[in-house]
Amino acid sequence: MSIKYFLYLFIPLSFFACKTQKNNIPISQTDTIHFEKSDFTIAFGSGNNQRKTNPFWNAILEHTPDVWIWGGDNIYCDTENMDTLAKSYENQNNKPIYKNFIKNTDINGVWDDHDYGVND
Repeated sequence: MSIKYFLYLFIPLSFFACKTQKNNIPISQTDTIHFEKSDFTIAFGSGNNQRKTNPFWNAILEHTPDVWIWGGDNIYCDTENMDTLAKSYENQNNKPIYKNFIKNTDINGVWDDHDYGVND
């Protein structure tokens, strides 16, 4: 089979396979989305500023995740001072909303530049 024949067959089929159907279903403010509890739920995220109020922890906890996976930026602390870094983690870990979250969910994840000191 020549490459020319392959391209004539493959390219049109790939466009056909990539078509999607738009479903423009309006959602009113009175609609409620209900989630069924699965056997195992994984939640994940990143980019948490420990100096700000983060109300999303309760919203995530409503879905009763079994595991939370940090994707990095668990805190923001661009410093070479390890006492300052420790205080940033302490600040995060002492927030009542986060304390409740970690009490009810296993925590895993990765660390990146903001999590262990100086950015980059």
